[in-house]
Amino acid sequence: HGKILTSNPAAARILGIDRNFITGLTTFDPQFRVIHEDGSVWPREDFPSNRVFRSGIAESNIVLGAIKPDGQLAWLSVSAIPTNTDQVVVSLTDITERRLADKIQHELEGRFHLLVDGVRDYAIYMLDAGGKISSWNKGAERIKGYTTTEIIGKHFSVFYPEDDNLRGKPEAALRIAASSGRYEEEGWRLRKDGSRFWAHIVISAIRDDAGKLLGYAKVSRDLSERRQAVQALAAVSQLHQAILDAAPFSIIATDTNGVIRSINPAGQRMLCYAGDELIGKATPALIHDAEEVRSRAVELSNEFNADVAPGFEVFVHQSRLGIVEEREWTYIRKDGSKFPVNLAVTALRNDASEITGFLGIAYDISARKQREEYTQHIAHHDHLTGLPNRSLLSDRLNLAL
Repeated sequence: HGKILTSNPAAARILGIDRNFITGLTTFDPQFRVIHEDGSVWPREDFPSNRVFRSGIAESNIVLGAIKPDGQLAWLSVSAIPTNTDQVVVSLTDITERRLADKIQHELEGRFHLLVDGVRDYAIYMLDAGGKISSWNKGAERIKGYTTTEIIGKHFSVFYPEDDNLRGKPEAALRIAASSGRYEEEGWRLRKDGSRFWAHIVISAIRDDAGKLLGYAKVSRDLSERRQAVQALAAVSQLHQAILDAAPFSIIATDTNGVIRSINPAGQRMLCYAGDELIGKATPALIHDAEEVRSRAVELSNEFNADVAPGFEVFVHQSRLGIVEEREWTYIRKDGSKFPVNLAVTALRNDASEITGFLGIAYDISARKQREEYTQHIAHHDHLTGLPNRSLLSDRLNLAL
């Protein structure tokens, strides 16, 4: 008749009923409110104990929800075993916390899968201990070109070029990951259609609490566009360097304080200095005539009504104001010899228009000066005797008058 003959303390605690009141109750009493996993009410005549009475066949691990007298819901795993004395032994296991943990884990796994599948720029997939693919995300489908059904169960070496497979590179990667816990590299990989792409790969070993190898987690990213951009930038940089190296004039770059950051080969030859004698150790003031610098400082101070110190500021004062200054200066070689140059100075700016340094481009005008002096000489002297001619006499007379 479903009457409870005896129970242990755990049954009273699990059901939330005082043990003194359990004995004598029947499974048809109002205290026993039971629901299915979908939340629907469980008919009393269909309780496991009642079914076993009718069938005489034991049932186990039946999951049901029991609403306690205080309104709390407990999830139970129930087993009912018939005896040969017209009685049924019912065991109850409270699985509420386990179900809650399973639910949380299931939700976390669902969120994790949503997160992983939402990452489209990375191929994320799991390998078993032998290197076969057991799962992967949408990003992997997009990057690799395979569908999930096409790739699951295949060895991940399918992504490697033939020469890498012949050298045993996939297996070596797994060995390193297994021994050190992690393997990382960049290299060529293959898509389904056979096209290559440059990838960054990280393989991490996965082990259980006992240290047993369970498999590997592999994350890769297509870096083809970045590699192309880096190569293009390198080509441009090489071109710029080639231009600087081949330029027949001096090119000196400084920081904002005037310390020389670079000087091209032509500048080194022109000044008779080695690069390491100037870079990071000097300012352009070292190679200028001090008297010219002082004179120019006075000119700028008067022109801008500001105190311009006779040093590096003389060369860049106008550049700071956005003016490209070009004028003649006297350079001094390492041996102390002097020669005239035409120097143009401009400010170097970043994307925010902040000055990051200065660039000075100078070319030797000694030959031009010599030509100008020669032209002046032959205009005022006889080409045969070298004596002053009538033109010079007229000029001097005009000055005297």
